[in-house]
Amino acid sequence: MVNNIFLKKLNNFDKFGWIILLSLIGLILIKFLNYEHYPVHDEVVSVTLLSDIKTSLIKFQATNHYISTQIGNILIKIFGVDLVKLRLISLISFFLIIIFFYKKTKDLNKVLLFILYCLSTDIIIEYYSLYRGYAISALLFTYIYFLMIDEMNKIKNLKIMYFILSILIFHNQSNLFLIIPLLLVVTFNFLKNKNKFSLHSYRIICVYFGIPFFTILFATSFVEGIKVQKLFLEIVNFNFFIQLNIKDIFSIFYSGFIEIFFNKFTTVSLFENIYEFCSNIKNNIALFTIFFLSLIKSSYKIFNKKKTNMIDYVVFLFFITFLILNKNGPVRIYTGFITFFIIYILKDLNLLFLNNKFNFYFLFQFVLIFFIVFKIFTADFIKSKNLKENYLFFANKMKNCNFPSKKRALEFDKHMEYYVYLVECKKKPNINMFYNFYKY
Repeated sequence: MVNNIFLKKLNNFDKFGWIILLSLIGLILIKFLNYEHYPVHDEVVSVTLLSDIKTSLIKFQATNHYISTQIGNILIKIFGVDLVKLRLISLISFFLIIIFFYKKTKDLNKVLLFILYCLSTDIIIEYYSLYRGYAISALLFTYIYFLMIDEMNKIKNLKIMYFILSILIFHNQSNLFLIIPLLLVVTFNFLKNKNKFSLHSYRIICVYFGIPFFTILFATSFVEGIKVQKLFLEIVNFNFFIQLNIKDIFSIFYSGFIEIFFNKFTTVSLFENIYEFCSNIKNNIALFTIFFLSLIKSSYKIFNKKKTNMIDYVVFLFFITFLILNKNGPVRIYTGFITFFIIYILKDLNLLFLNNKFNFYFLFQFVLIFFIVFKIFTADFIKSKNLKENYLFFANKMKNCNFPSKKRALEFDKHMEYYVYLVECKKKPNINMFYNFYKY
């Protein structure tokens, strides 16, 4: 009896939860730091093409995830090309999701379930360990989730949401699957609650979404258009910009806009590739089960007129938007917003039956921790084929850290050789040197 009382107090004590979570995060970090790190294709290209201020806003179709690229470029500027540090951008984003989830719910069991699910789903833990931008998207969508259910600071939260969404559109275009429902529901709810027409409401939308959206749209489309029209070599001085007329600017902007939003990666039809989509579901049952459960929950609450909130409508509209957009992307794109749906399911999960039987409650918590620790020690963070053999091939050829010689080679081999040169010789990227080497 005394032990039960002591354990109950211990479990209800907030510091105990933090100790457990921070210990698990520490174990994941130690395992990650001792993992054998060799790059995958997109990481190599991100470093060789995007690690320069001149190219950091170019989309290169689906390669550039803007936020992670800018953070990565800062790290490269300070430390050089260090793959572990670059990958930590994603892993730390994952840790922040865990911390934020617990801070907002104070429910250790639900957070432990969240961690166990992520560690058990290969595609999630992989893309939360790579130098890509999906984990950052997931972190920001998680933040938006809790802003939406916060009743204390509605206007302030709304401004933050609009600003984040304006950036997420360009960070990764696949985010539009969730961004569109969020914008529709949040804006409709905001304007509906006004008793009469108010310019102030539209001013908030314009300032916190419209201005950042169009500013980023113009900047990125213009830079992308310069790349598409192969004008980089002509930008040798300020006279290039003075000589541009309205027609030239529009042409550059338009070509860039089309390349960003309608490239070959963003125009793959869902209905024309339905068998591939079904195959993706079959091979990633754990991932797509979350979406299926979310659809069931949102549909039940909406059509049975249960107590609904904005998130129920966002989730339901997500599936309608998905069908209307008719886009079939690779499975990895879903990792950018899966945490929004996981938390949606776990947040209202009723675990009260565990509280009524405390011994079972504590046993359940212990079992969760046990399986999480087991998954950590057996974790294979990145199951995609890495480029270890390619890396070692060029590393063994590297002599005296001489810049790679101009020779005819496969396109990606030049990316790989230059990447190895940067890492092994601790050099900072130089896009001009790489271009002269690459174009030969």
